[in-house]
Amino acid sequence: MLEVSLWLLSPASLPDAGQGWVHLLDAQERSVYERFRFAEDRRAYVAAHGLLRQALTLRDPSTAAEAWRFATGPQGKPFLPDSPLRFNLSHCRELVAVAIATEVELGVDVETIDERHATGDVARCVYGPAELEELAAHPIRVERFYERWTLKEAWVKATGEGLSDDLPGFELRIEPGRASVARGDVRPWSFRWWTPRPDVKLAVCVGSSEALEITPRWWPT
Repeated sequence: MLEVSLWLLSPASLPDAGQGWVHLLDAQERSVYERFRFAEDRRAYVAAHGLLRQALTLRDPSTAAEAWRFATGPQGKPFLPDSPLRFNLSHCRELVAVAIATEVELGVDVETIDERHATGDVARCVYGPAELEELAAHPIRVERFYERWTLKEAWVKATGEGLSDDLPGFELRIEPGRASVARGDVRPWSFRWWTPRPDVKLAVCVGSSEALEITPRWWPT
């Protein structure tokens, strides 16, 4: 059984707009944090990166939360040099998600549900023809739109291949309880997805065919 830690946090639940976690960030993260124009985006950013650091320390207590140092791959995916831990994070104003596992690649995505995006140009930027046809016929179209979108983004982030600009170029097969990539990618990928809040969709992709143990847990504040 492969254990994946999946931590969730509502940025709005952080006191003082997350100021108490800014000290956990390194210089590069603080620079990004300070460039956000809106307070809600700053709070979501510090919530995501502060939660990541504290969740990593839960997995490896020998390293303090503020002491983690990250590198980036060729396509910008962050990783931990000389560590078996793999991680990914995603955030919107409503929710932060951090996924951590050992020696398997993974990706996580959260999206705020907005009915305006489920049609038209946005849909065509995300889905191929067969997917658009399936969405148009689905009885809960908006739910399906965000379900598929988060699954696609989670896979793209797990691969680390920088494919976000080609979301219509591959399709997902979604069956009851499982999803798979229709792209000729023979690597094993496992997917899980949830609706942790009525206005948010969440998906995780893990590079393994092993049975998964993933229980989303809300971070105590």
